[in-house]
Amino acid sequence: MSSPLRIGYVGSLEKGGTCYSRMLALQSVEAAVFPFDTDPALKIRGPARWLEHFPGLGAGSRRLNRDLLRFAREQRLNFIWIDKGQWVSAATLRALRGAGVRLAHHVTDALWPRNLRLQLTRLRLAANASLYDHYVTSNEQDFARLQRVMPGRVVLTQLGYDERRFDAAPMADAALIARWRHEVIFVGHHEPRTERGIGALIEAGLPVQVFGRRWLERAGSNPKLAGHVNDNLGDQEYVWALKLARIGLCFVSEWNYNQTAGRSYEIPACGTMLLAMRTAEHQRHYREGEEVEFFGDETELVGKVRRYLGDDAARRTVAARGRERCVTSGYSWREIMLRDWAAIGGKIREASAP
Repeated sequence: MSSPLRIGYVGSLEKGGTCYSRMLALQSVEAAVFPFDTDPALKIRGPARWLEHFPGLGAGSRRLNRDLLRFAREQRLNFIWIDKGQWVSAATLRALRGAGVRLAHHVTDALWPRNLRLQLTRLRLAANASLYDHYVTSNEQDFARLQRVMPGRVVLTQLGYDERRFDAAPMADAALIARWRHEVIFVGHHEPRTERGIGALIEAGLPVQVFGRRWLERAGSNPKLAGHVNDNLGDQEYVWALKLARIGLCFVSEWNYNQTAGRSYEIPACGTMLLAMRTAEHQRHYREGEEVEFFGDETELVGKVRRYLGDDAARRTVAARGRERCVTSGYSWREIMLRDWAAIGGKIREASAP
């Protein structure tokens, strides 16, 4: 008989986050899942925030490493699932393994990003990968690279949406509708390639609004962005903005060599038409021109925005089919997490046998 699993779920557990969504899914099938929320220690503003990506330098990460070891002892854990553990030190992982705790890591970020600032924040994620019994990544390139050094221990997952938050139920609040109704929106951080696409829409005279990190400061260098860019959205504002847009854009991250983003699923799940960059993974998950639309360059982007803003019936049809595809193909975080757990849960139980 395998020992009963006592699972620690470690990560940012704010209720609007994807880590929280995955934890709820695991709690729905496992009796003993104990949450360990990293937010109180890592929600730090200013330059000190960068130190928390390097265990031993930031006060928050030092405290978290001590607290995690104590948490594992007090809860008598034999398995720990860590979401994006860039703050976890190798010494902590070795101590947990030495105590008989099996470890899994889940990450939706690239481990070797094409941006120096991001590379510095993910050094620990890449360096510590081999210390986990199971490594779950949504990045196809990282999956292939990790498989070469830790074969049989890597799970390829995908991004998804939280069905508790993103649905097609109509909104009735007139004030919210007036505030958040937009023709075309993009939500996400700034990257040069994304700016070129947004700039093409602006130059074409098309109505686009952008929300996310670094866009406002970019407007200081690129005046044509003024009036089209905004700061980050709160969790609920994000949902309202997606639901009330006529077209939701998805530029995948070039820095993270991604093929999808959370918006790839959240936008159609809201009943909004998705217009996304054409990638192999997007093409596997949706039928182009039927369930979503894709673009390959700025010219195609401008043409498709103009076309669907001028054809409400076609846009609504594509949006409805995209929503149906999300629901019927299992793109919710709950269903994705249960598939991932099915891939490793049995192995964990077998390894935990007395």
